[in-house]
Amino acid sequence: MNLKGHYLVTAAAVLSALVTPVVVSAANNDDGPTAKAAGNKKGDPLQIQVRNRSRGESGLVTVSTGYSMRLSNKQVGDGGGAIYGCRSAPNTESCVNADNLNTGLGFFFRTRKGNTAGRIEAAGGVNAKPFTTNATGVATGLNADQVDGQGAAELAQSTRAGGNCPTGTANTGVGSCVESTPRPAAAFAGAAQVCGAANRRLPLVSELIAARAAGVALADSELTESVYQNGAAFEVTAINSAGNPAAVPIGTAAPFRCVSD
Repeated sequence: MNLKGHYLVTAAAVLSALVTPVVVSAANNDDGPTAKAAGNKKGDPLQIQVRNRSRGESGLVTVSTGYSMRLSNKQVGDGGGAIYGCRSAPNTESCVNADNLNTGLGFFFRTRKGNTAGRIEAAGGVNAKPFTTNATGVATGLNADQVDGQGAAELAQSTRAGGNCPTGTANTGVGSCVESTPRPAAAFAGAAQVCGAANRRLPLVSELIAARAAGVALADSELTESVYQNGAAFEVTAINSAGNPAAVPIGTAAPFRCVSD
């Protein structure tokens, strides 16, 4: 009997048992294959292509000028990079938490070819909130296309139509608010400068006519922003107290009022 050969075979069998990959089995729920013998206790190694189970937090701490971990899926056309799931309740931990302890960005999303960078879905129907923030600064590049189904011009129109004009102004009924009383007479250039300094402007001809129709009493020959050339001279279209247009030389002082959009 060759005892030496017998011992060699036995040793090989033991070694094979030690290095053979852990057998996995499919779970009866959506958890996928689960490791039977490893990845279940503290200090066990992680295994690929199986569900590694643990209790408590597992950490990976590195010192690197790059990233601590990189997840990349090289399958083209289908397949993602990472998925995180949790069952947390409101006011507890979030499923994903990126916390920059220095002054850099907390997150960065980019798409190299697609023209839609991402999507946020929330349950709750019409009361659902895509996100909340404590920031009040202007988000560079963020363009609100609509609010409650209305664009910027429609919002301004509906706001004015609802009578929400600044103090000291009256609703023109055509999407703007005109000052309730005229300002002291000035030539066109000076009047335009005064309105501009107040973040306002001289009214359109149609706005002054509409304001008068809405009950605003006009002074005689109030200036508008309409300037035209008459021969060698420039004139400003003014609206008189009767609501009729009149010509005023551009250098002649006349009463005016400003419009708030």
